[in-house]
Amino acid sequence: MSIRLLVDAAEFWPAFEADARTATTRLYVQTLSFEGDTAGQGLADLFLALGPIVDRRLIIDHYTRYFINDRFLYAPGALADGDLWREAKASRRLVDMLERDGVRIHWTNPIGWRIYRTAARNHKKIFVVDDRVAYIGGINLSEHNFAWHDVMLRVDDPAIIACLTDDFLQTCEGRNQALDRTFDEGRLILLDGHHGDELLKDLFDMIANAREEVIIESPYVSAPFMDPMRTAAARGVRMVILVPEINNWGWYDAYAKLECFRRKIELRYYIGPMNHTKCMLIDKRVLVTGSSNFDYFTYYTHQELLWMTTHEPLVSEFRRRIFDPDMASSREAPLADDFSWQTHWTSIRVRSGYPSLKWFNRHL
Repeated sequence: MSIRLLVDAAEFWPAFEADARTATTRLYVQTLSFEGDTAGQGLADLFLALGPIVDRRLIIDHYTRYFINDRFLYAPGALADGDLWREAKASRRLVDMLERDGVRIHWTNPIGWRIYRTAARNHKKIFVVDDRVAYIGGINLSEHNFAWHDVMLRVDDPAIIACLTDDFLQTCEGRNQALDRTFDEGRLILLDGHHGDELLKDLFDMIANAREEVIIESPYVSAPFMDPMRTAAARGVRMVILVPEINNWGWYDAYAKLECFRRKIELRYYIGPMNHTKCMLIDKRVLVTGSSNFDYFTYYTHQELLWMTTHEPLVSEFRRRIFDPDMASSREAPLADDFSWQTHWTSIRVRSGYPSLKWFNRHL
């Protein structure tokens, strides 16, 4: 099998570090967050150790210039937080140091004064070492992400690596690809923030036509992904959404409770650290994973990466190491038509905010 599952940073980072230290031609890294802590410094040390003989590039989303530890730097409560701002400055110094050493830094999706643009991120995580190996998944380069429950895939299939390398270079040139390509062990879908309806149609059909169950494990699941789940649930098919009990975006819980109740979807809470895992299992045989949450932003505004496969060894490993233990470490959320007005109000704000943000990002 040319694709290997790595659970949490404890498995991902040693594997990547060992590969990266032997790079001879290129080391490419793309991330949403790159912070000046031990995680960011660890990547910087790898870049610096390789030297200019290796083509070293780092893609960072502009999210990092506005959010550190998932906190908006210019929020009233953050402006006076000295520790937060010291880390923000350390992050910028780390980037400057890498640039001085010849690492090529590329920033994606500028925000500027248009704060609503924070809803249109390049959310991919891609790590490429030479033509030998690549990593994809959900882990960002920050300490708090390294502490979360998450997954990465190590890929050594040359055709997939070439495709990921090309996408990385396209992003460096400012081009976002819409791509759907099939390989021996699965299917790679790259979302460009504009063609989600076309690229995700097959996935939505598979959800709507599921026969046994669909389990989605992700911190954020929303419409329109919930729409085909409602269709299947109406036929009596079990639909499950597994989210972290303590979510880094607190507003999400009210939305999830109401929407799952309305659509007859089972909502479960993962007990443990923040669960940043992004994976879906359809009828115990179709696996979907990658950088993508299953939410409104993935469908309409984000650049994302999804890997879809029915390759039995990988699907079985995900079931054994992710879905089975995480479901066992969860509890069902009680859902009844007695929600507080605060829950209703928060849900209304989220449901109205999604299309508003999409409109702003498409037209202004």
